[in-house]
Amino acid sequence: MNTAFINEQSNFFLPEGSFEEHLEELSLITKEEFLSFWNKSISQHVDAWGSLKSKLHINQNIDTEIVCFYPQGVIVKYGEIFLGLVNYKDCESILGTDNIYPQQKIKLYVQNFDDENLWINFSVNPQHQPV
Repeated sequence: MNTAFINEQSNFFLPEGSFEEHLEELSLITKEEFLSFWNKSISQHVDAWGSLKSKLHINQNIDTEIVCFYPQGVIVKYGEIFLGLVNYKDCESILGTDNIYPQQKIKLYVQNFDDENLWINFSVNPQHQPV
């Protein structure tokens, strides 16, 4: 299953510590092999992604809900099958340190569409449009 998409049975996982002692259990693949698997994984969602991109626009203000925290940032959902990503410090600046937790609601702006990962990058502020 591709974890870029919301599924009632899916969970997000991060190791609690080093998994270096388990590296021999992993199979190395080339970047090309990974991209082949990845493209196969997302191919079934490309049409829905295109529809979403035509429905939403850059700087659109969206109601979102925090799902979890990853090193890349805060993962949010917004009522679609796809997820979004926003900077942790930006969320903290809006919600405060004591109010940033999963299931917390936050209004965010669409910053851009990540066509490679099929998610939206969000911001707490609208982008300045060149005149």
